[in-house]
Amino acid sequence: MNWFNRMMLVLLAFIGLMVYLIVRSSRASLPLVTEKYYEAELKYQDQIDKEHNEKTLVNKLEIDTLANKLKIILPTDFNVNEVSGNIKFYFPADDSKDKNLPLVFAENNIQEIDIKDLKGNYTIQVEWSYQGKSYYKEKKIIF
Repeated sequence: MNWFNRMMLVLLAFIGLMVYLIVRSSRASLPLVTEKYYEAELKYQDQIDKEHNEKTLVNKLEIDTLANKLKIILPTDFNVNEVSGNIKFYFPADDSKDKNLPLVFAENNIQEIDIKDLKGNYTIQVEWSYQGKSYYKEKKIIF
C-alpha cells in the first residue's frame, strides 16, 4: 500500500467520523431547565424575596434524609393548617425525572416522603406560604 492509498484511507475515516458525530449530535435531546425561561427570569425577584424571607426566620424549615425517607420538618411555631405549598424534586440531567408533591404536614409538623425509587443527584425545592408570606428553601441531595 503506497502513501496515497494510506492518505485516502485516513481522509475517508475522518470524513466518516465527522458525519457520524454530526448525525449523532443532531439527534441528541437538549431539554431546557424551563420551557418558558424568559418569563421565569422576569419572576426571579419573587424567588429572591422568598429566599430572603426564609433566611430571616428564627426557626427554619429542615430537610433531612433517613433510611429511604425524606423528612420535611416545619418549625413548631408554624400552624400546619395555615401552611400551603409544594415540594419539587428537581433532577437537572433529565426533566422527566422531576416530581412535584404538595406539602401535607402531620400534626407533629413533619412530612415524610418515600424516596427509595429515586436515584441520582436531586435538588429538593420547597416553596410554601404562611399567613400571606411566601418562603423558599432548597437542598441538594444525592440518593
